[in-house]
Amino acid sequence: LAVKDVERYLNPYFTLYQKRKQDSLMHRNIAAGKGKVSVYKKDFFDLVPDSSRQHVAQITESNLRNVERLVKIVSMDTKLRNENLNQFRIAWHKKFTLSFACMLLFLIGAPLGAIIRKGGMGAPVIIAIGFFIIYFIISSTSEKLAQQGAVKPWYGMWMASAILLPIAFIIMAAARNDSPIFSKETYVRLWSILRAMLRKKKTVKP
Repeated sequence: LAVKDVERYLNPYFTLYQKRKQDSLMHRNIAAGKGKVSVYKKDFFDLVPDSSRQHVAQITESNLRNVERLVKIVSMDTKLRNENLNQFRIAWHKKFTLSFACMLLFLIGAPLGAIIRKGGMGAPVIIAIGFFIIYFIISSTSEKLAQQGAVKPWYGMWMASAILLPIAFIIMAAARNDSPIFSKETYVRLWSILRAMLRKKKTVKP
């Protein structure tokens, strides 16, 4: 809430402040230098007669309770408004992210058939389904975060696409250059190199 909104809600409960604020004669005297602003160094109840202190205390307690209830209501209303606004923004971004996801998964799945030559249709389909599951998990998690207000709606809805888009370009480049990134022999060779490096480190240690 803005400061003006808070003042608009709470000012009616500050009766003494409102009366002094509406005292045009006091403001005129202060502006002319004839009046002084009172500074109270003691308790507020020193301004109240003894016969009225109990009544003033009851009114003050009642006003404080009303202010507390009002603040809770306004806070809840603001929270609901923000949640509804997030829902509208999420739905707006979702129309574009779903269409973009179809193209993105196509860009990932199409080059897999050219890269993975062994194994027939089974291996490319399994890997493509794996990418779809990864996209679904990231998209669902980020959408929940956006609904809760933890992240902005556009960030939550486009997070999965932003993560998988570089992977799609890498796979397309690998398919164009006929790179064996999904070849079994490639990973066997990498594992043998890694294992040899680990063995060297163990032998170097005293």
